[in-house]
Amino acid sequence: MEEILLVIIQFLIEVVGQALLELPFEFGDWRRSELERGSWQRYTAALLLGGLIGGISLWFFPHTMLHQPWLRLANLVAAPLLSAALAHTIASSRMPQRSHIVPAVHGWTAFCFTLGVATVRFAYTSH
Repeated sequence: MEEILLVIIQFLIEVVGQALLELPFEFGDWRRSELERGSWQRYTAALLLGGLIGGISLWFFPHTMLHQPWLRLANLVAAPLLSAALAHTIASSRMPQRSHIVPAVHGWTAFCFTLGVATVRFAYTSH
């Protein structure tokens, strides 16, 4: 039971961190046609930024909260997928108020960012 709670807490920390880091992009004056494409540069930047944040998090939290290998692997797979689903859902709900929001771009950006964080933490945390 404790392991499941730790997975949930770690996931929530990653999602909140991703949401806070994406706030500056929300206020940009972007045209919808530019956002619909989503660019490989945007996704690469999200992946690298996620890796950087994951690396910084190792200074503060060098030990993993998940001690079973299968839970660590499940977090590596589930965190990006759930983060993308949540970002897509939130963007979809905000689309009526802001026509420039493209849920798929938000979902893929969240996926790449969280994949970066989760991969670095998976590879470099001590057990």
